[in-house]
Amino acid sequence: MKGKKYNQKRILPLKRYNKLLKIIIDDYKKKGIKYDIKDVRTLTSIVYVDFKKEPLSKIPKKKVLSTAKKDEKIVLKATDVPNYWFDNQANFTYYWQVGDWANQFSNAYPTIPVMLITKKTEKKPLVVQGAEGDYDGSIFQRWVEDIRDDLPNPEDYDQIGYFFGTPAYFNGKLYAVWFEDGVKIPKVAPPINKVEPRKKVLIDEAEEREKKRREIEKPKKKRGRPKKSEEEKKKPLPKKPKKEEKPKKKEKEKPSANRVTEIRNLIADLRQDLKDGLITKKFYQEQVAILTSKLEKGGII
Repeated sequence: MKGKKYNQKRILPLKRYNKLLKIIIDDYKKKGIKYDIKDVRTLTSIVYVDFKKEPLSKIPKKKVLSTAKKDEKIVLKATDVPNYWFDNQANFTYYWQVGDWANQFSNAYPTIPVMLITKKTEKKPLVVQGAEGDYDGSIFQRWVEDIRDDLPNPEDYDQIGYFFGTPAYFNGKLYAVWFEDGVKIPKVAPPINKVEPRKKVLIDEAEEREKKRREIEKPKKKRGRPKKSEEEKKKPLPKKPKKEEKPKKKEKEKPSANRVTEIRNLIADLRQDLKDGLITKKFYQEQVAILTSKLEKGGII
């Protein structure tokens, strides 16, 4: 008897899910609405949140359809995604890492706009919204290669600053932003305390989908710069105009990896204090600006 009750507990949620799925599909068919079964299953998983305690025999059809109509409009924002996208510094410290990282994010969350900012493109940053597919040939790879081509020594990664990530507002619109240290600090969006259950369903599916896509992409991915065509190889390099020699300025000392990690930890602590209600949003933004400025100028923390 115990085994039978245990099996019933396992089977009941599946029966409930299947009933919700059937109600939604039948409604689409009745209205002549074309649908993708994957999208309907995702929608059903979200609707399920409201009916997981409802007796199977008493699930009201009208309530299911009204809930589904409301849940179809759910949109994920940059503040909803897991924190590691912005906190895992090791994955996007250098510009050539940022391109691949942003591509992964765009594939996982195609509805969330992405912004990449460097000192050179501060007034006109790269903005992308929508899945790009494989990194090779993507707009993110072109962004990386454009930076590499502009560097005097493409192999010297220290010629461009370290990158940071955060959800941030620009002209009232929320973006997932990765920016080079030294640019004007974006208006950081305050973190949310808890993602609502319906959005959690979408996030879990997005993370799993991107994980599978990455596994397929890895074997065929090629690293490094695209090969030049024969015409490009034959094309003579432009001669640099001669300039009068000027006294060399003392270069600013690059912050060490330990220093970057230290500041990242301080920013993470501030973010947690904001989440816990210990500090205000204004104070948080001011402190983030100060810390990043210290990193750029080499000041004492």
